[in-house]
Amino acid sequence: MEIWLKNTCQIIFFAILFFGNFIVSAYPLNMKVENSRVNLQADGVPLLQILQDLSYKTGLTFNSFDSIMDPVSARLENVTVEECLQRLLRNKNYVLMFKGAGEGEFIIAELKVFEGNKGGSAQRSLGGPSSPPENAAAVKSSEVSKKTYSFTRSLLSKIFDRSDVLAKLISQEKDGKAAMEGIEGLQLSRISRNSFFSRIDLNSGDVVLDVNGMPVRTVDDFIGSLHAASATQDVITIGRLTRDREQRPIEIRLH
Repeated sequence: MEIWLKNTCQIIFFAILFFGNFIVSAYPLNMKVENSRVNLQADGVPLLQILQDLSYKTGLTFNSFDSIMDPVSARLENVTVEECLQRLLRNKNYVLMFKGAGEGEFIIAELKVFEGNKGGSAQRSLGGPSSPPENAAAVKSSEVSKKTYSFTRSLLSKIFDRSDVLAKLISQEKDGKAAMEGIEGLQLSRISRNSFFSRIDLNSGDVVLDVNGMPVRTVDDFIGSLHAASATQDVITIGRLTRDREQRPIEIRLH
């Protein structure tokens, strides 16, 4: 009995060793993250595995609404986490949520990958958030964070071409003014569920300040500015205050 048990344990050990090596060799992945810089070597590795490993090594929260099992082969040297994600997800619709890491500096806190595989190329890096409104005293001095969304230009073109439909998916306060004292902008009273506006995380009570620096006061201003920016710009920045008076800019990347 003792000999049988010993032999069985040896068989199990060598089986684990063999199949473990097989799995590793099937998906060769070498990733190092130091000082927020990424070195990556991957040969036919499922995208999901790479993102999970990057999430573990950087501490960012990762959620996916897509299978993202696409095989990836890549060689990246000394790139930022954001640059790494841009290259890995250049054909995906995804969201990056940033958090403040010092004055004027941001780090990625959360990644969400949405269903759908879109063609396109890597996007350029983003700048900082929108400038605070002139009456900054009315805004909380809490840490500023921004959310970043990625859409194909063709998709946004179809969305913004139907301005009449968009106008029915969003409403502003009846007096047309922001209820926050000293703040000029478009205060939202209603956002239709599952609409484009809800997808980019706009909520009732939010105040839209500007689109790429152009002031917004009405729903027509907002939709018109989005349409114009989508035709000529690679990045659309929506200056936004939440109902809690916190600055939460929204950035949309077009590819």
